[in-house]
Amino acid sequence: MSAAARRHAGGADAVFAVRSGPRARVGTARVEGAGGLEAGLRGRMRPGAGGVFRRERAQAAAEAMRRDLVRQGHWRAEVDLDESYDPASGRVALVFRARPGPRTEVEFRGARVPHGLRSAVEASLREGGLKTDALEESVDRIEEDYHRRGFRDVAVVRGEQARGDSRQVDVRPGDPARVASVRIDADVEDVAWPRLATRPGQPLQDALVADDAGKVARALEAAGHATPRVDPVLPEGGGDVPVLFRAEAGPRTVVATVEVDAPVPLPADSAARELFVRPGAPYRVRDVARDRNALLTAYRDAGYAQADVTPELTLSEDRRQAKVVLHVAPGPRLSVDHVVVAGLERTDEEVVRREITLKEGGALGQQQVIESQRRLGALGLFQRVSVTEIDPESTGKRTVLVSAEEAPLTTVAYLVGLCPPELQGQPVPGDVPGAVPAGPAAGDVRHRLPGGGRAAVLRLHPLRRPAADRPRPVPALEPDPALRLPARARLQRVEPGRGLARVRQLRGGGPVLLGGER
Repeated sequence: MSAAARRHAGGADAVFAVRSGPRARVGTARVEGAGGLEAGLRGRMRPGAGGVFRRERAQAAAEAMRRDLVRQGHWRAEVDLDESYDPASGRVALVFRARPGPRTEVEFRGARVPHGLRSAVEASLREGGLKTDALEESVDRIEEDYHRRGFRDVAVVRGEQARGDSRQVDVRPGDPARVASVRIDADVEDVAWPRLATRPGQPLQDALVADDAGKVARALEAAGHATPRVDPVLPEGGGDVPVLFRAEAGPRTVVATVEVDAPVPLPADSAARELFVRPGAPYRVRDVARDRNALLTAYRDAGYAQADVTPELTLSEDRRQAKVVLHVAPGPRLSVDHVVVAGLERTDEEVVRREITLKEGGALGQQQVIESQRRLGALGLFQRVSVTEIDPESTGKRTVLVSAEEAPLTTVAYLVGLCPPELQGQPVPGDVPGAVPAGPAAGDVRHRLPGGGRAAVLRLHPLRRPAADRPRPVPALEPDPALRLPARARLQRVEPGRGLARVRQLRGGGPVLLGGER
């Protein structure tokens, strides 16, 4: 390829000259190294002799050969692709070099491994080529399965080669353990204890016991105990095992004062946000985190993109009272200088500006950017919409670019409803016996087409079975006259039985799809 510039009175044109040369074709293709397996692999060779050479097809053929060898028991098989190009003839010679390796299998010893687990382990080892990572993953999978069934002391030993390239896996499960009883021993009483996953009569799982200990600790924190300690107490081994959660709640901490330290107050038009941390209420770390996030969101929505909120906690000597201060560092405030709309061909710019919540001179907030993009996407006019800043490094005022890629003029929409089984595979007529509206309209499916096209708004009623002696018609799908439409768009009524696809019965005998057609 060569590039040149052609100058003329109005400027210059860039000219790129591309010379492709002769098209490369496959001269010869063969398989080597597979011995008696070569005959079965030759059918996988792509492209064949005389075909146009495409490297991705040849590489895909080599991978297909490797998978064939793996399925035949050669789990460590490899197939490499060698290619040599002759410029004089424009021919490529392909050689698929296969190294099948010995046949492989896994021998399970000790306890009987369930069939499903055994198949999953063999598939993992087969795909992993019996490498160390695949072997370790398989051991972990077997142990996790036995742990879920209450075998706390299971041991899975990976053996050496048995014969050829086979491997041994020795499973020693030990005695299963069951939960005999569950009890919480705490030094407080006014706590709403959670529902625990460890239950009497179920297999004992140490992982669930640890999770339940965390649930008990969080319940104490929710009651105002800032530093609880919960220790599960249970004997080792199998059999019927009693489970005890010994909880030390610690002192109950109450919020004494709450203060928001902000050098710049939020604008008056900002949405009011009530704090979760209140004087006299139990001190909870999660409430402080929620208030921090709420303040951070409020300031960033007000245009302070670099705002930060740092909580400060001061406990009394007996740890029964807490003073909470939320320090706000707002940073510089950003506002919208100009809004530039790009990418429109058929849609009026006013349609886009009407949906944008960002206003010139107003705050450049995160929520306004997200809401503007969501509303533009909900119009159904565009395939892609982005709202970005043209000058993200500038301070003070920034220009916002709204870039939209319009969708095709014709779009297919779908409705979801309920249909009696006897309508399966039938067209939708004007009146359908055996269907009745289940109350008012459950929702509207609004599909808007770009300016100059059609905009159909379909109101969907869910259907239910009536009594055998009460046939009712299917509700009509009507346009919604209250819809705000783009310029030059008009409403169109969708007649029952026309403009609708056939009713298709789905699994379960209830839901169907009604597909709107152009």
